[in-house]
Amino acid sequence: MTGTSTWPVVIAVGAVVCAFTAATAYSTYRSRNIEASAIEISEQLSPRIERMAESRLELRQISLLLKSDVRTEIEENWLRADDKLWSYLNGITTWDEPRTELVAHLRALEREFERFFQSQNLDSMALRESLQRVSDLTLACLESDAAQARELAERIERAHRRADHIAFSLDGVSAVLAILAAVLLRRYLHRQAEVLAAHAQLSEQRAQELQYFAECVAHDIASPMMAAVIALDRVGRVAPDETTQRVVARGRSGLDRATQIVRDILSFARSGAHPDPKDRTEASHILEQIVDETRIQAAAAHVDLYLKEAPHCEVACNPGILASITENLVRNAIKYTSGSAPAQVEIRATADARMLHLEVEDTGPGILPGSEDQIFEAYVRGANQYQPGLGIGLATVKKLALAHRGRVGVRAAQDRGSIFWVELPLTERGRDLAVT
Repeated sequence: MTGTSTWPVVIAVGAVVCAFTAATAYSTYRSRNIEASAIEISEQLSPRIERMAESRLELRQISLLLKSDVRTEIEENWLRADDKLWSYLNGITTWDEPRTELVAHLRALEREFERFFQSQNLDSMALRESLQRVSDLTLACLESDAAQARELAERIERAHRRADHIAFSLDGVSAVLAILAAVLLRRYLHRQAEVLAAHAQLSEQRAQELQYFAECVAHDIASPMMAAVIALDRVGRVAPDETTQRVVARGRSGLDRATQIVRDILSFARSGAHPDPKDRTEASHILEQIVDETRIQAAAAHVDLYLKEAPHCEVACNPGILASITENLVRNAIKYTSGSAPAQVEIRATADARMLHLEVEDTGPGILPGSEDQIFEAYVRGANQYQPGLGIGLATVKKLALAHRGRVGVRAAQDRGSIFWVELPLTERGRDLAVT
């Protein structure tokens, strides 16, 4: 709207969205890191620690069994311990000194057990020493895995604290930005309300000016029209022949219609440029009257004027409004078609369930491409700039049509010339007549 800018509000709202998005994205990123560390603990370190603890327990049992003659139990415990130790070592991805030594001593222990099971001597000092060395190395590996697990747990804890801190910070920034956006939005809405109030005041002022102007015009036109009526009456009395009476009757009809237009437009202006919902007009009567009264102008301009269709329907406007719209379009078409070959103006009107569709087609020079909207503005002239006039006829048509919830437009005719069209809403009775 005029006098206001939405950019501060848009920027503030965008900043709030970005802050919330950043908080969510960062939390997701840190959660993935935490999840990766937790997976490493649960899927790698925990099973390794469990296997190594079980292996060390088996080795300690073997040490106790070596003191008694239970060769079968020793062999069973050794096979289980050997399988678990190699299972542990095969899952290692990062090698350190204890694990490297464990591989070498485990192979040496396997050779000692082969000799032990092949001999009958249960008291093998070399086997005991090798078994103790492997047991010590399993303890070192357990301590290494435990230290790695503690490190990952501490990393998870640090990530949690950092994620919470940054998330809280971003939430705080989002809250501040949201408050700022609310303040800016409130200021924007306040300014918007001021602009609307000023616009309403200006509209009221213009409506008053329009009413005053219309009253002045009506007063200034009334006196010459009354003089013309008196003159026509006098001519009718002094020249009673039939031809003169027809001319006088046509002149009186034109003056009566002009009086109707002035009166209705004045009423429209006094209503603040808002149509009376009770206004209604029979369309065919007005169209036929306009065509009949503009035939003299068309004949003088050597233009053939046709009324092709005139539906019997009721339009939601007063007679003067429909007459002003139609007459402006027809006289504009006659003016710009004069001198063309052929010179023709055709008036068509149809009605559907909602609207009266009025078209005035001419064979004149047409309009310049791209000027379809500007041609309905005040003081804008058509392609033939040498025709007399101020360029307010089509602007009047547009203002009256839009004020009555109608539409106006223009398009190029199929062969040459232009088609000016107007749509005006029907009354409820007019809709019923159009449907039937």
